[in-house]
Amino acid sequence: MDPRLQHIYENLDKMKIGVDEPFQFHCTQCGKCCTNREDILLNPQDLFRMAKYLEQTPQDVVEHFCEVYTGPDSRMPIVRLLPEGPTKRCPFLVRNKCRIHEAKPTVCAMFPIGRGQGFDPKTGDPLPGILYIFDKPSCGDDSETHTVREWLGSFHIPVDDPFYLEWGEALVFFTQALRKLEKLHPAATEMLVRPAVYEHLYLAYNTSGDFMPQFRENLKKTREFFQTLLASLEG
Repeated sequence: MDPRLQHIYENLDKMKIGVDEPFQFHCTQCGKCCTNREDILLNPQDLFRMAKYLEQTPQDVVEHFCEVYTGPDSRMPIVRLLPEGPTKRCPFLVRNKCRIHEAKPTVCAMFPIGRGQGFDPKTGDPLPGILYIFDKPSCGDDSETHTVREWLGSFHIPVDDPFYLEWGEALVFFTQALRKLEKLHPAATEMLVRPAVYEHLYLAYNTSGDFMPQFRENLKKTREFFQTLLASLEG
């Protein structure tokens, strides 16, 4: 397991925080959280916001600033910000400031708050709602007091973020479907299916419109495609 995930797993009860519970943190703009980072993953909404802010397409953002690879566990296409130089700094870090601050990736905007979804230990089913955590960072200071609700609200992230929940559910579905397809037809999955998932879920957006309606329509069509494909291969 990734050391960061292992740390969270072992200390989850101590790190959990309610949405209206206070925490102390003040960003001193030291830039530490933007260097030695190879783990900034972008979801479709991140790409959309960044593309809109930069007046580019999602494809442009990927080509200029990211890399795409297959998740070893999820089997999904993963989009990662590609760090630069020996310090492995974020490509958007300029003089210790984020040049896309208003549209920075969600994981960066939320820092030092993290989030996840709990699971029933007996059934393995996801529990309702979003679980928030606060892990005191090694940077910044304690000169400001915030709540999770206020902190997220400054970046227009709702505490009951519908995209996060719908994307999480989609990842479960597509992970299971891709694993099945890899067993049934590995070559077609690698050459045709996975690229189609990447295209439709990450790139097929018009930044002049609203994100969520497009995301839901893309998700619906891609899910229907998978269901039809699996039915034909298993029948």
